[in-house]
Amino acid sequence: MCPDKQDLQGRLIEILHRISGADPSVITPEARLMEDVGIDSLGFYEILIEADTSFGIRIKEEDLLSFRTVGDIQRHLESLEVQPSHAESA
Repeated sequence: MCPDKQDLQGRLIEILHRISGADPSVITPEARLMEDVGIDSLGFYEILIEADTSFGIRIKEEDLLSFRTVGDIQRHLESLEVQPSHAESA
C-alpha cells in the first residue's frame, strides 16, 4: 500500500471519528457507516463537507448516499484523487 493511500485512510478515520465519536479502532474499511461507525443522515453531509475542506474533493450527494462502508468512501476518494479533472467536470 503506498503512503498516499495510508495517509488518506488515516485522515478519513480522523474525520469519521470526529463526526461520529466512534473509537478509531472500529473504523476499518469493512466497517458499515451507519451500523458500526454510527454515522447518521446528518453525518453523511458532514462527510461531504469534510471531504471538500480536507481533501479538496467534492463528493456528489447521490454517490455519498450510496456508500455503505468506510472502504466505499475510501475507494471513491482514491478514484477522485487520481483524476482531479474528473471532479471538475461533474
